[in-house]
This record gives sequence, C-alpha cells and structure tokens, in this order.
Amino acid sequence: MAPPAALMPAIVLVDDEPDVRIILCRLLMSISDGYELVAVGSGSAVLAVLAERSVPLLITDYNMPGMNGLDLAQKVKAAAPTTMVVMTSAYATPELEKRAQTAGADYFIPKPFVFEQVEAIVREALF
Repeated sequence: MAPPAALMPAIVLVDDEPDVRIILCRLLMSISDGYELVAVGSGSAVLAVLAERSVPLLITDYNMPGMNGLDLAQKVKAAAPTTMVVMTSAYATPELEKRAQTAGADYFIPKPFVFEQVEAIVREALF
C-alpha cells in the first residue's frame, strides 16, 4: 500500500442508496480530473478514507443508517477543517438546512438536486 502522501486526493460521495452514488459519480467523472472518486454507503467508511488521504470535497446524504449526515459533517470538519462538505437531503426544510450549517456543512442541496448546481459547487471547491 502506498503511503498516504502518495495517494491521489479524493472526492468522497456518501449515500446509502447505490443509485444516488452511481448518478453522482457519473456527474462528477467529467470534472474530477486529478481526483479519485470514492463512493461509499456509510459515514464510517468516509472516516476511513479521510484517515488515508486528502479529501477536499465530501458530498453526503443527511438520512443514513448509523451515522447521519449531521454527525458526519461534524466529525469531518473536526478532523479536516478545510474539507468542503455538501449535504443533500430528500427531507429538506429550513430547520434542517440550519442544522446542517451548524454541523459544518458548507452547502445544503435538496433532493432531487439540479445537476448544474452540484457541478457549480464542485468546481468552486476544487478549482
């Protein structure tokens, strides 16, 4: 295994729904040169990736079993404050958006999301 410094930085996508992960990966493939796309199904898997490499961008769902997006955002920001966190949710409310920002999310995107909005945020985070 290569030392952490040698690993390519990763854009991490976390959602417990495989179809959402696939859609996001397809969307990001064309704009992620220089970054590895890592798609996982749980918050704990994100923390394992974060321990191995630089993660400049995390896109996470809010509602997941085990660790929800709010808890994950707090843990990621504590471990890697410069990681941009984008939270998505099918249960978007102004209250949830405020809670996400308090937890450390830089952006909150309601589902179903607009691809152009996701792309613009990713470009801002990476370039």
